[in-house]
Amino acid sequence: LKNTDNMIFRQFSVSPSFAGGDGGTIISLSPSSGGSSRNIMLRDLKIFAVPREVAAQWGSSQWLDLKNPETDAIKVSGNTDDGESTENLQIIGNEIFVVQNGLNIGDDDVSARDNSIDAYLNDGIKVGNNDIFLENNVLTNVVVVSGDTAHHDAVQLGGSSVKNNIIIRSTKVLYKTASHINPLYSGSPQGISQFEDGSGPTGCTNCIVENNLVYTHHGHGISFLGPVNSIFRGNTVYGCSGGQETPIRVRTDMGYTAMNNKVYNNIGKVIMDAGNGNQQGSNHLLNACSAGESDALQYFIDHLNLDFHLKTNSPAIDAGNNAQTPPDDFEGDLRPCGSDVDVGADEACP
Repeated sequence: LKNTDNMIFRQFSVSPSFAGGDGGTIISLSPSSGGSSRNIMLRDLKIFAVPREVAAQWGSSQWLDLKNPETDAIKVSGNTDDGESTENLQIIGNEIFVVQNGLNIGDDDVSARDNSIDAYLNDGIKVGNNDIFLENNVLTNVVVVSGDTAHHDAVQLGGSSVKNNIIIRSTKVLYKTASHINPLYSGSPQGISQFEDGSGPTGCTNCIVENNLVYTHHGHGISFLGPVNSIFRGNTVYGCSGGQETPIRVRTDMGYTAMNNKVYNNIGKVIMDAGNGNQQGSNHLLNACSAGESDALQYFIDHLNLDFHLKTNSPAIDAGNNAQTPPDDFEGDLRPCGSDVDVGADEACP
């Protein structure tokens, strides 16, 4: 879609397999020649490289073929230096599966919500620009095959510039479900992360990360390096990697200082730089590496079957800071339901 305005694309399937192929960008929004694409909605689409039953029989080499050419379900690009841009793009309620990357967002002013992304090889959602809103997206079952040296990220903010005004809320990252397309290729991705690519500044300014559920056995659950004036609240991050709990990291990195950030009301191990105006409180650390996972059994209804709702007598109930809470939880229940807000992504309401 080039230089396209005021269009809604809804309720159909898009796949290169319909034409006998299996790779390459499936939907591309890329303004050209100084043009713009405005007011575009992609809604209730089914987007995939090949059907699930075909990919279930693939070996490593066939999965790696998705990288050549790169297979993005939806790729958004623009060049603001040349006056090219995408404005008010909404990506809503799409079912994406068997791709290298789900959403590859390389321009400003994009909203993506209520999408499911399953069986992705590298990144579920890649964000490279500013003013991005991500809500209620579900990312499941990363595919990890031999010979692939790339990182595996559910949600990644990358590139060589500081990101501004990014909101990531009520997103679920589940490293493996019972419906994994091929359990031989299961693995744990980085959860929600912001890194630099080595070529420029890093950090996220005025960003909000809230109400997210991240279940992955990786050293990066929620990781932001060099954020400024950003908020991390009401998240649940659980897993164990290398004998250490999957953490929430808010750190200085590569000379870019984390400052004036708030980290409150999270379930998860918080690793945060002291000083520079950074604040934290009402965070609960669960020992996810213990035999029997007794902490999780205290807190959650049935985490082994991916039910991270709080038990009736969970220590997280009414244990949060009311002044540092999102207005609702990861399912839209208003906070607080009790005398005080609950810690983590779930607010236990009757």
